[in-house]
Amino acid sequence: MHRRNFLLLGGVGLSRLYAASSDFWNKKDPADWTGAEKDQLTNKSPWAKEITVSNSPYGSMGRAMGMPYPGYPPGYPGMGGPRGSAGQSYKGVIRWESARPVRDALKEPLPEGFENMYVISVGGIPLNAGSRSQSSSQYPSRYPSQYPPQQQQDDSPESDQKLLDRMRGATLLEPKDKRYLQPALVVQQPAGYGNVYFGFAKDIVTLRPEDREVGFATQFGLIQVKTKFYLKDMLYHGELAV
Repeated sequence: MHRRNFLLLGGVGLSRLYAASSDFWNKKDPADWTGAEKDQLTNKSPWAKEITVSNSPYGSMGRAMGMPYPGYPPGYPGMGGPRGSAGQSYKGVIRWESARPVRDALKEPLPEGFENMYVISVGGIPLNAGSRSQSSSQYPSRYPSQYPPQQQQDDSPESDQKLLDRMRGATLLEPKDKRYLQPALVVQQPAGYGNVYFGFAKDIVTLRPEDREVGFATQFGLIQVKTKFYLKDMLYHGELAV
């Protein structure tokens, strides 16, 4: 028993030590960040969450009963029946794109139209995930550009723009104890095979470190995609970076 407690405490200590040593973004100038550090910041950090999502016919009571997800009308392809393709899983990254350290790491501007917005992206998951009509190719979220559009076979009954419009109605940014936001703008960049960017107007809700956490949720085809960001960890040189 004592040995088990020791191991648990040791694990906590190592976790804290790793967290402290990985806070390079507050200790080094962006010009001195290594490639590995940039990769960590943009894929596994307070601003970037690696996720694994799947489509299961037994994933929820609503799905088993054929009930639509928020923003998806009854009869949407694959809802609650054999028209969906079950058992598929995807690895992706949800990233707070408008945060200054992310921009410092990527060294490229946000897509046009996202000025004065909180911008979150999701990469690595097909727009029509979980349905039989989804794109047949998948790409790693970290390196979407190495898979050119011609390798993505789109046999979807809906255009990408219709899927993005539908996704917009199913997406929420939920600060703790504040009103939720829905995106003012949703685009895929590069079009056809890139990450999906969601823009939320900053002038509606101002985020502060004391707000503690912000939930993000959206829907890719039949699969719900969600995570939480913890604002106290998203400090960049003493200021909240969102």
